[in-house]
Amino acid sequence: MKIVETRVIRRKAPIPIEPLLVGEKEEMLAELQRVRERTLAFIEETTERDLSKYRMSHAFLGTLNAYEWLQFIASHEIRYTKQVQEISETSTENRNKFGKVEYFFHSACHH
Repeated sequence: MKIVETRVIRRKAPIPIEPLLVGEKEEMLAELQRVRERTLAFIEETTERDLSKYRMSHAFLGTLNAYEWLQFIASHEIRYTKQVQEISETSTENRNKFGKVEYFFHSACHH
C-alpha cells in the first residue's frame, strides 16, 4: 500500500468534509484512539480466521479483502501523519518569516 502512503498522487475525498461536523481536536483524537483500539481488538479476535474471503470495494483502489483493508488503514494514517507534519512545518516557517517581517516593520516605524 505504498501508493497510499506517498503524497505524490493526490485524491479528493469521495464525500466532502463538512467543517461544522468536525469536532474539537481533543474529541477527534479521542475518537481516533477508540477506533484504533477497536481495530486492534478485531485483529486479535480474528487471528484464527481467514479474512481473505471478506471483500469490499474501495472508491480508488477497487475491491480489497479484509487484510488489504487493514493495510490500507495503516497506510492512510501514515499518509495523513506526513501531511499534518508538513503543514505544521510550513506553518512554523511562515510564522518565522512573518515574525521577521513584522519585527523589521516594527523596528523601522519606531526609530
